[in-house]
Amino acid sequence: MKFNPVIAGFLFALLIPNLQQATGVIEVKVIDSQGNPISEASVYARSQTDFRRRVGGDTDKEGRFVIKNLPEGEYFVDAYKESERYPIHFSRIYETDRRVWQIVKALPGKPTQVSLQLGPKCATLQLTIEDPAGRPTGASVKFIRLDNARLGSMTVGHDLSGYKEYLIPPDAPLRIEVGISADTKEQWATWRSEPLKVQSGDVLKLKVRFGKTRSTVVQDVKLEPIRPPKVDGERPKPKVRKTNGALVAHISMMPKGEGISPCDSITDL
Repeated sequence: MKFNPVIAGFLFALLIPNLQQATGVIEVKVIDSQGNPISEASVYARSQTDFRRRVGGDTDKEGRFVIKNLPEGEYFVDAYKESERYPIHFSRIYETDRRVWQIVKALPGKPTQVSLQLGPKCATLQLTIEDPAGRPTGASVKFIRLDNARLGSMTVGHDLSGYKEYLIPPDAPLRIEVGISADTKEQWATWRSEPLKVQSGDVLKLKVRFGKTRSTVVQDVKLEPIRPPKVDGERPKPKVRKTNGALVAHISMMPKGEGISPCDSITDL
């Protein structure tokens, strides 16, 4: 039987509606803890069968975004806006008693509606790391949740410029670990904070300078957040603590909402 292009085109035209019906739509609305819409929040959906497949975009002024042309199946749906301290929830250290993300099913021919309420806002850690000569250096930074073992930890690579900002979960005890290579033999010096708890919207400034010691562990420095004064416009004086000349930790708190720039994305390694 010879190939007939006219018949083939006709059959393909009949299949197009079926192909369109085989995809689903997820309608997402993103709101804050007071129910107000969050515009320009990033929304994405990941297939539960192929987590590498990610589709999404930004919400409009009403906090809405529609994800179209999704093959039928279940999807992990999340939203974030790091410039306003709402983190991406791919790492479990950001989990709270209220689940922000949802797993929903996309069905052909029927839109699935999802409402995501973000919050509370994270605190911001402004971290500077220096080597023994006082030069900016990269490092390995680890955040460990201490209230629930199942939430585990998150490890990220610090920027070689020595400075980077991180979002850290509020009202949850955690420990911060910073490690750098101590010498050419790839021995690592590590600084570990004591358990730390911050509030939503806080800005935490931390400067870690490693000493010339070849020790693989730098002694702890007690970390006490300095809360902003009640009088508007005043700033707390910086505090500097030293431990056997091995490390200088400089930590202070700024009033909420000041000195903040959009934070880099944090992902699990």
